[in-house]
Amino acid sequence: MIYNYYNLEEDVPKDEFVDNVIEELLKQIQDEKKIVTANMYTEKTQMDSKEREHEGRAINNLVFCEKRGRKYYTCLKFSRKERIKTEIKKGDLCLLTVNDKEINCEINDINSNSVIVCTGEKIPKIRKNDLAKIDLMLNETTFRRWETNLLNLNKNGKKALKFYKNKIATKTDNKNKKIKFINTSLDKYQKQAVKRAVNSNDFFLIHGPFGTGKTTTIIELILQEVTLNHKVLVTGESNIAIDNILKKLKRHAKINFTRVGTSDKIPDYLKPYTLDYKIKDYLEDNRINDVEKLKIEEEILKHSQVILTTNSSAGSKSLSNIQFDIAIIDEASQATIPSVLIPINKAEKFVLIGDHKQLPPVIFNNDAKYLKSSLFEELIKKYEHQSQELLIQYRMNTMLLSINWNPNPELFNLFGISIRYYGLLWAVGIFFAYVVVHYQYRDKKIEEKKFDPLFFYCFFGILIGARLGHCLFYDPGYYLSHFWEMILPIKFMPDGNWKFTGYEGLASHGGTLGLIIALWLYCRKTKLHYMDVLDMIAVATPITACCIRLANLMNSEIIGKPSDVPWAFIFERVDMQPRHPGQLYEAIAYLILFFIMIYLYKNYSKKLHRGFFFGLCLTYIFVFRFFIEFLKENQEDFENNMMFNMGQWLSIPFVIVGIYFMFFYDRKKKVA
Repeated sequence: MIYNYYNLEEDVPKDEFVDNVIEELLKQIQDEKKIVTANMYTEKTQMDSKEREHEGRAINNLVFCEKRGRKYYTCLKFSRKERIKTEIKKGDLCLLTVNDKEINCEINDINSNSVIVCTGEKIPKIRKNDLAKIDLMLNETTFRRWETNLLNLNKNGKKALKFYKNKIATKTDNKNKKIKFINTSLDKYQKQAVKRAVNSNDFFLIHGPFGTGKTTTIIELILQEVTLNHKVLVTGESNIAIDNILKKLKRHAKINFTRVGTSDKIPDYLKPYTLDYKIKDYLEDNRINDVEKLKIEEEILKHSQVILTTNSSAGSKSLSNIQFDIAIIDEASQATIPSVLIPINKAEKFVLIGDHKQLPPVIFNNDAKYLKSSLFEELIKKYEHQSQELLIQYRMNTMLLSINWNPNPELFNLFGISIRYYGLLWAVGIFFAYVVVHYQYRDKKIEEKKFDPLFFYCFFGILIGARLGHCLFYDPGYYLSHFWEMILPIKFMPDGNWKFTGYEGLASHGGTLGLIIALWLYCRKTKLHYMDVLDMIAVATPITACCIRLANLMNSEIIGKPSDVPWAFIFERVDMQPRHPGQLYEAIAYLILFFIMIYLYKNYSKKLHRGFFFGLCLTYIFVFRFFIEFLKENQEDFENNMMFNMGQWLSIPFVIVGIYFMFFYDRKKKVA
């Protein structure tokens, strides 16, 4: 339907109207900053520093490195060996605590293992290697970009404010653009939304509840705009929203798109599409100055058909001189007006996508009426004819959808000793294996005294092998230069002290090799046939492997890749992105293998040749391990450029050995 409106020019309000709205928004932003700062101070006194770091609002155990004086301020550099993962970023206002002295500061620079802060305050005496911590007081960058953008609104941003106040009408839609859908599986509502958005002149609104395919609709809209040779800006209120779009967009290899934003917050498998990655790939020599870097950024972004970033980062220096034909803004119902005005200000028209019946913007100042309402919500009330609702629900199983997973790794604390799920499940797995193997020894009438030392050989063989496997397979450079951290469950601190950490990193391939070697030593001592012992251990191994993977699940480690399957887990300790629960897949697979092993042993042990159970165990576990790796995140960055990751390459020889023992080894002899 075509809507005819009154003449736009006759009813355009004076600029004073826009100026008044901007003035009120700026005032409310200042009030919000004061309240957020006060809340941060309160939180700092109520939350443990470890909890704050876990939430991304603190950085602990920093070591002072150097002091750089300036005319009006001082820069202080801190570092630590552990990787810094935090929400704190350049430009944020923080509280630095060193030697029990608190100093107000601003983040000047931050990377994976160091932080530089600036302060205009008098600096207390600080010595090298003094420990410090940083607490976030205010995300200054976001507020600053809001304010800067409001003070520099062009005709696009000002027009959006007039729409917001219902002071002007939209132009008549252009119905001449033909649509040939690239994704022909879209439902009729999704197709209508794309068609109407492409043909709109000023703005368009797409809304629908969770599971109605808003992201799928966004992808089709992007493709259609690119087909029209339009430059597209795609933004959202969160990094997760943008990365979900990028995950689907990357399937369209012919499109030149670039992800702009902080690399630390972007999953490893998406980093090749980021601006930072492309800059490094652009040059052979990474040692470039800021001027050269800006020129390269400009060149990359100039040739990018689609640029994806958060609403806030759309106001970054990298995008300051780039204009777009259209801005597509996801999660628009959760964004404040100053936030969405940043991408809107950079485009000739905009499309807002969201669900106005769900979460509004998070604002602490109850009196900030302009900030508490979203532009999306206000426009959909006043311009319903410029919207399309998505009505078909594709995710009906709300009970299982996106399981939030964030258990405390510590089960309880006993007299200062931490009892963790990880260690407990390892112990349970070994206990079950002990029971199963002990049963086989009695069944085969093997002397009890030969069984007694078996546990110790297995335990230390698995532990030493798994530890050495992790260190040498995945990070040999670090551990060969930190030898004692490879052998002992400790970590040496930058100040020269050490702390007990437990063994952080165990590799199943190394554990398997360690077990095989340990059993060889055991058999030399007890004079038992090596393959008979391996077969007995193989029957019990799957239940132990199942418990170990459940231990990994409780630790939120060895996580799967992002996924929209109904049973996806959100590992809150890692990020807020739904992922495959790879640990659970493996645990279930190994439990099934255990039942298969018990069945075969009970019914066919005397008919199967020596080495069969050992071969079946290796083949089943490592074939499954090879394929499950496609659904799991790589453990180390160096694996990202490999055809198969390290776990897959290491699985292949085990599968070959397993097949040999299943089908070719000692076929004429039966198990005793």
